[in-house]
Amino acid sequence: MAALTELPPPTPPAPPSPSFPPPPVFPPPVPAAPRPPAYRPPSRPRGDRGEPWFYVALLASGLTVVAAFLPWITAVTVFGDVSRSGVDGGGDGVMTGLLGLAVAVIALTTRNHDSDRGAGIAIIVCALIVVAISVYDLVSVNDRISDIDRRYVDASVGIGLYLTIAAGISGVVAGVLRTNR
Repeated sequence: MAALTELPPPTPPAPPSPSFPPPPVFPPPVPAAPRPPAYRPPSRPRGDRGEPWFYVALLASGLTVVAAFLPWITAVTVFGDVSRSGVDGGGDGVMTGLLGLAVAVIALTTRNHDSDRGAGIAIIVCALIVVAISVYDLVSVNDRISDIDRRYVDASVGIGLYLTIAAGISGVVAGVLRTNR
């Protein structure tokens, strides 16, 4: 038995092999291609506040619409105060208000069209029609006021009619600025 004791000790068993394969070896990552720059709209110079014709046109348009609802004629009687706006009874204020809205639509839709002179001409035409209607109504109202007996009624032209004339004139200015830019 001595021969068995002289043998070297048995080698320990090898650790069990894993049940999954070793991870694959990948090449190093390739740097991604540079991304194109993001779109940025062109910036305006700091001193440029925009296009004055656009703001004048929107102001004229808004003033025309508001003035259509203000009094165009006012009268003070012994029975009380009476006023009529431009839109009462389907008056001319409806037409001037619609023309004011048309000026706003033209200004908003053609703001970025630099070579479109027709937009300026359309604004001028709409504004001249507003001026013509309101000046006609001013003359008409003044004629009616002069025919009234002042002992019983004190009548005057309302603020709405004056504002409509001013809005029409500013609309003409906006159209001229738009055409000549």
